[in-house]
Amino acid sequence: MAGLCEGGNESPGSLKVISTASFIVDEHGNRINVNANVYRQVIERFQGDLITFCELNNLDLGQQVFQQDGATAHTGRGNLTLLQELFPGRVISRGSDFPYPARSPDLSL
Repeated sequence: MAGLCEGGNESPGSLKVISTASFIVDEHGNRINVNANVYRQVIERFQGDLITFCELNNLDLGQQVFQQDGATAHTGRGNLTLLQELFPGRVISRGSDFPYPARSPDLSL
């Protein structure tokens, strides 16, 4: 997966997903650049991980928010549509209902 999924400490029942690279590493250790198709696969895998995480921790999936930066692979029409289906009204991203400013301190490390 492109990021790390962990339980956050900010508030009870929070979930934090951290992704800091423009590439992922496959099961053979090969570096794969992230384009829209690769990112969609990451989202689809993340969906299953998120559902499992919420079930194991007795969290309401309908209360989770998805936040991402404005990378082209992230904001393609198909990927934003998929995210908006998974997180209706709770996607924070360029091109979504809740745009996030570029170089936000919350997303820039």
